[in-house]
Amino acid sequence: MAPLSDSSRSSSPTPPRRHLVCFSDGSTASMSAASVIYEPDPGVRAGKRNKLDEMRCVLRNVVPNTAGAMELAGIALSLTMCANYASAFQLSGSSRHDAGMSITCFCDNKPIVECLLLEGLAVHRGARHLNGLVTFVRAHVNALRLDGHEVFIRWCDRRRLGLRRSDHVARFGIGSVESPWPNGLSELLCDSNQTFFEATEPQRDVMRRY
Repeated sequence: MAPLSDSSRSSSPTPPRRHLVCFSDGSTASMSAASVIYEPDPGVRAGKRNKLDEMRCVLRNVVPNTAGAMELAGIALSLTMCANYASAFQLSGSSRHDAGMSITCFCDNKPIVECLLLEGLAVHRGARHLNGLVTFVRAHVNALRLDGHEVFIRWCDRRRLGLRRSDHVARFGIGSVESPWPNGLSELLCDSNQTFFEATEPQRDVMRRY
C-alpha cells in the first residue's frame, strides 16, 4: 500500500455546518424591533429547548413611520446576533477546520423580504426611506457570506411559533431585557423617519406599501 502523503495524513473531515434559525419582527406601536435565535438539530423544529438568545431594542422619542423600517431593524438584530455568535465561538466557513454556519432569517413582511432578495428594488420603486436600512442589512449579509457562512432571508407565516415569539417580544418585551441598538441602526431609523416626513403625500403613499 502506498504511504499517505503529508496532506492526507494531516487532513481531517470538516465538521457539519451549524444551523441557526432567526425570527424577527418590528412593532410601530411599541417603537421596537426584536429577534429570537435558535439552533435546532436537523429535522427538529425551533422551540424553547434550542433557543439561543433573543434581542429587543426600543426607539426613544421617535415614532417609526412604516412597518417596513422596523421589520428591517428586526432582521438587522438577527444578523447582529449571528455575527456575535460566530465571533464568540470563533466560527468561520473560510477556515478548513470549520464549515461555518447556515443562517436562515424569517420575517412575515413579504415586500421587505422581496426588497432584500432583489437587492433593494423597492427603493428604486419609491421606498427611498428604506435606502439606508436596506444597505445596512445587506452589508451584514455580505460580511457573513464573506466569512464563509450561508445566509438566507425568507418569508414565513405569522403562525410559526418563532415568529409569534418575536412579535410578542417586540410588542410587549415580557421576559426579555432591552438591549442597546447595534451601532448606527437607530440613527438610520431616524433618517428614515426624516425622509418620510419630508416627502410629498403621493411619495408617502408609495412608502407606506413597505
